[in-house]
Amino acid sequence: MFWHPAYLSSVCYSLAYAAWLKHYEQKRFGCTLKSPTSLFFRTLFLGAGAGLFVSFCLLVSDWGIGEEEWLFVLGCMALLAIAGFRFVCLAYSVGLLSLASLFLRIFPLPPVGAPWNQLIGHLQHFSIGYWLWLVGILHLLEWFLIRLDGAYGAYPIIAERAGGQEVNGLMLQQGWPVPLLLFHQAHPFALPVFLSFSSVTLSKPLKQQKRLVSTLTLLYGLGLCAILGLMRVWDGAVWIAAAFALMAHEMIYQWGRMAEKRREPIYVSDQKGMKVLAVVPGSPAAEMGLKRGDIIQRFNGSRIRTMEDLIRCSENATFCKLEVLDERNDHHIMQKVLYEDDPRHLGVVGAIPDPEAEPIEEYKTLSSP
Repeated sequence: MFWHPAYLSSVCYSLAYAAWLKHYEQKRFGCTLKSPTSLFFRTLFLGAGAGLFVSFCLLVSDWGIGEEEWLFVLGCMALLAIAGFRFVCLAYSVGLLSLASLFLRIFPLPPVGAPWNQLIGHLQHFSIGYWLWLVGILHLLEWFLIRLDGAYGAYPIIAERAGGQEVNGLMLQQGWPVPLLLFHQAHPFALPVFLSFSSVTLSKPLKQQKRLVSTLTLLYGLGLCAILGLMRVWDGAVWIAAAFALMAHEMIYQWGRMAEKRREPIYVSDQKGMKVLAVVPGSPAAEMGLKRGDIIQRFNGSRIRTMEDLIRCSENATFCKLEVLDERNDHHIMQKVLYEDDPRHLGVVGAIPDPEAEPIEEYKTLSSP
């Protein structure tokens, strides 16, 4: 199943995404914040392990899914991938095809000639129940993957709020190629899938946003499985399940997106100092222990509010002493000798300053312990 063309295609998609992310970070920040090789192999191994586990759990189940249906789903996923990374998720393609199949069963199309009649026939007999159950089960798996590793591929972005104000935020985006081995009438068949999610946070710490997204994914999977359970006693539940699979998935994303725009952003540099969006691995900032979410208040006694302030203060410095406020509002002092080949930005990506925030004129300077 690891040599299935669909699985290899999803692996290539993950590789292309890792390469794109490296290009984005280089273009936006002038450096790579995360190793694309590490990101690629991390998603590859986690997806493979999760696929083997689910395949083992589903050994006792019989899945009446035909190869033609899988080609339908793959084609739909390929088209939706053009619209965005998050649309590669199985929920969108299966939801669309399930609704199309239900409508064709009620309102059949007139004969239009080969090969379209054959394609329409396959779509009319699309195994809706099996596919929707698979979507529900795989989203329970996706909940686990997001909770385990959903924050690893996060990267800084610039978002526009109401009124045109630009603020920084974080994009949580991951995709896992998952190889599945299912059985139909005691015959095994490979069914590779690609699980993905996407979420933006402007107002919550990264770990908190990851927990929220994983919880919503869990509720989505449980909700879909509960609706599918109603199909045993009510045939009309299949319409609700198909619509839920498609619309609830998108509603969760859009609700989160709109809610973030209404809340007060936290990834901005204000009167407290410069907010750290990201830290380059192996940089002086990383060696000192700076983390995403920290606030740099002073550099060698000079107040810092923007990246320009930091670069200006460190330009000719051979030693740096940073006064830092962490996410719990605890103060820290970090010190390091600066060498000639150290970057002047120290490996820090700073947030956009809030134009409405006025810097504090005087406050107590921390002394070394």
